[in-house]
Amino acid sequence: MRTYTYLLICLIGLSLLPQDSLAQDRKKVKRDAKNMEFYNAVVDVNDKSFDVTTAHEAWKNESYVLLAINTYINVGSKKGQLRGINRKRVLLQDQNAVELFTEFYFQDSETILITLTKKNGEEIEINTKDAIKVTTEVPSVYSSRFQSSQSYKFAIPNIEIGDIVDFTTIYSQDFGGILSYADALSDSEPILHQNITIDIDRKWDIYRKTFNTDAIFEFGKGKGHAFDGSPDIEMNRFSLTTANLEASSDENWENVYEVEPIIKFVGISQTFKSYYFGNNRARDSLDVSAILNKVVKNIQADEAYYDPLTNSVLGKVKNTVTKTDQPKVKADACYYYLREFMNERFYPSKAIKSIKSGTETYESIYGDFTSMEEMVFLTLFTSMLRDFKVETEVVALLADRMGDLSNAVTLNELYFGIYVPSCDTYYWPMNKNSTHLDMPYEIMSGAKGKGMLDTKDKKLENKPKSRMVPPVTADHNKEKNVMSFSFNITDYTTKIKKQMTATGYQKKNYKSFIEEFGDNMFLDFLTMYNDRDIKDELEDYKTKSAKDKKGVYEDFVEKSDKKMSDAFKSWIEEKDTKTDLLTFETISSGRSSDQPDLKVEAEYTTDGLLKKLGPNLIFDIGKNIGGQVFIEEKSKTGRKHDIFMGAARLYEYQMEVEIPEGYFIENIESLHKSVTSEYISFKSTAVIEGNKLKVNTYKSYDKPKAPKSAWNDIVKVIDEAYKFSQEKVILKKKS
Repeated sequence: MRTYTYLLICLIGLSLLPQDSLAQDRKKVKRDAKNMEFYNAVVDVNDKSFDVTTAHEAWKNESYVLLAINTYINVGSKKGQLRGINRKRVLLQDQNAVELFTEFYFQDSETILITLTKKNGEEIEINTKDAIKVTTEVPSVYSSRFQSSQSYKFAIPNIEIGDIVDFTTIYSQDFGGILSYADALSDSEPILHQNITIDIDRKWDIYRKTFNTDAIFEFGKGKGHAFDGSPDIEMNRFSLTTANLEASSDENWENVYEVEPIIKFVGISQTFKSYYFGNNRARDSLDVSAILNKVVKNIQADEAYYDPLTNSVLGKVKNTVTKTDQPKVKADACYYYLREFMNERFYPSKAIKSIKSGTETYESIYGDFTSMEEMVFLTLFTSMLRDFKVETEVVALLADRMGDLSNAVTLNELYFGIYVPSCDTYYWPMNKNSTHLDMPYEIMSGAKGKGMLDTKDKKLENKPKSRMVPPVTADHNKEKNVMSFSFNITDYTTKIKKQMTATGYQKKNYKSFIEEFGDNMFLDFLTMYNDRDIKDELEDYKTKSAKDKKGVYEDFVEKSDKKMSDAFKSWIEEKDTKTDLLTFETISSGRSSDQPDLKVEAEYTTDGLLKKLGPNLIFDIGKNIGGQVFIEEKSKTGRKHDIFMGAARLYEYQMEVEIPEGYFIENIESLHKSVTSEYISFKSTAVIEGNKLKVNTYKSYDKPKAPKSAWNDIVKVIDEAYKFSQEKVILKKKS
């Protein structure tokens, strides 16, 4: 994903697995000592911005003020590690701020230094030794630049309004060959002074950009520090300073790149240049032609390196695809076989043998592949199709939110895919749950700057073509729920039968389901391709293994089904309700081009929808369409910025409620709603047929962006959808 709010680092081999407490303590003591050596070497102890004790009078009604922020990053060392220091000085101005900082949160990978300055000037160093593990959500004010596996919290005693909390976090981590740092310069509360410093190897390619601010990075050639904190002429320094920043805007659906002061800093090491489309010359030209030429050169250069892998996968593809098959059949087969191979790292038959022999486990084989790096995908996929004499073209797109081409090129915000002209189909970089139809979300929300280049052109004499990528409509990202409800009026529980179908990006909303499909790779493999050889082999493993009473195949299916059921149960459970899952079935995983929709069916009971009121019953029908956006009155007027709603999408609910014998429903007018605009619409209908109440709702976001002048019309739609979510039906007792 390329959505940037906090520091994003491309990591290699980072592992923060739990250890026994003694070993963990020893490791932390050693790490803290090294972090403090680094801190003492690079930090300016005479930084006057951290001596400030008061804020502007104009900010007196803010909950708290960030008197100073100092962010330091050291990257590009020979050790392949990154070190960072984040320091914040916070003036607490009301009771809400006091409560927010009374419990302080940090991550187990961080070294923490905290001082509490009282109103009378007394400074108290806070001890963190009594910190305990956190199982709840961490407040956003404690968001770290580096996310590790476990958070902790401890109490700061005797904290009061007017106190100042001054805290520093020091961390280190392994990194890859890319530093992609992006941050909003503003915060939810005002900032008096802010400094960001990055020390980075001078051999790296550096690209930087600021949005909605005049602040720029100052360059200090050879002014940086090495990884041990000592000055080093091989390290350049980039520094940016801002001051007197008002609290950030909090309007619904803002495009932060258009409205917030933001910086982005990209560093690419020499070792990674061959995989990235931009050297300085190509980027500085702001020319998609140069970028596409660089991409195709990378593909051509890397083909020989990937030949063994390409040929290995092609061998399996050719077992199911003939030379006479249509280009789309060949392209689909290459795409899906490649995905299975990259996920498993070896074929299903070999995986099954390894599991049966006890040399591997399902967990070690399946599910480790999350996504394939773009350039690797482009190289492998185009090479395979060339072997089938299928022509391909590289396509480059930029997300509409980036504003213009210069931003996208400078900041590595171009998105790549492959276009197959003979079948007029796009294939996008894969992950273990994707189909080629699943366009990256960032360009679903609007894409422009389109260019294409033939990968077969070795001399690169052709100029990029222009072709409009078909726009994404609400139907491309659709969620449909068909539900039936029946009541037990003895214990006031509701039985629900539900079929959910999700298309396109809407499948991501059910990530807890989809992740389990990643474990089910070889079964999905068999479903997509009628591979007789592997099916025959699989028969051998349906027998009982030596280690357990079930066959490996049946054992895996049982475990997978259990995980899916547990995931679904967690999803449907409401707070303070009891839910019992009766049945669960996966109809389609949504991972093949033949069946691209995720579809599941379930039956469950819950006590969270039906309540007794005297002789009557109240049914929370609106709750079944999911949480709806609530817009506060103060946000309904005075819209300052255009509206960025994301990809076009559609939500549909078909509900059938069985009216129990002895009850009736007389007023359903409130269930009829219809509000439409050019950008978003909500409709609901209700009818009683015999002993059934039938209710349908339909909510669509038809365009990803809207001008601020459309805000009033959009609010009307959002309000009606929210009102429906609060609707209840009264089932009256017959006299």
